[in-house]
Amino acid sequence: MTLSRKVLCAALFCVSTAFWLPMTAGAQTLFSNFGPGQSYNSGSSWVIGIVVEGTSSVLAAPFVPSQTATLSDVMAPLDSEGSVNFYVESNSGSGPGSILDTLTTTEMIGIFPSILTYTCSTCTELTAGTTYYLVAVSPGGLYSGWDQSNSDFGTFYANGNGSATGPWTSVTTSSDTLPAFEVDGTPLTPTPEPSSFVLMMLGLGGVLVMLKRIC
Repeated sequence: MTLSRKVLCAALFCVSTAFWLPMTAGAQTLFSNFGPGQSYNSGSSWVIGIVVEGTSSVLAAPFVPSQTATLSDVMAPLDSEGSVNFYVESNSGSGPGSILDTLTTTEMIGIFPSILTYTCSTCTELTAGTTYYLVAVSPGGLYSGWDQSNSDFGTFYANGNGSATGPWTSVTTSSDTLPAFEVDGTPLTPTPEPSSFVLMMLGLGGVLVMLKRIC
């Protein structure tokens, strides 16, 4: 076998192998109510944790993923040096339902607002078009602020007993915006349509025939 035929055979082998390599996608933004450049209202925040003795404020903000994906992380602007854990919860039809995932961070909340990244634990699958809730809880009850978005108004849920699972009270306001946050995840690899699969198999068959003839 000449050198040129060896090179051609190697190239055809690489092409045939590529047909079987899984298609992978990196993490993408599934939801965000940040403004351009991840901007938000750093001058106004919702309270997480103890403000009045005997109560510990918990907030739940709704979101709808733009595509079906495996959850990877959540980004949220926080301040005031407390501690916050996040939970992704299902929709009960009248507010947050059951806990689907717990998100934690190793970053410290500072006095001034900054965006922190929280990583999922079980990294649950989120379905496009389905309403979920991002729930913020202060595990030690210490005061923290969850900064507001610039322009996202709507209904969220809250309780004052420090519980991630309610009971919940709905809150709708026309003067204050919802908490700002972003949800990221890795889109699930779509199953090829039958026509695409047939074309792929025909292409692979042609490559294998050429391999047999030349090599």
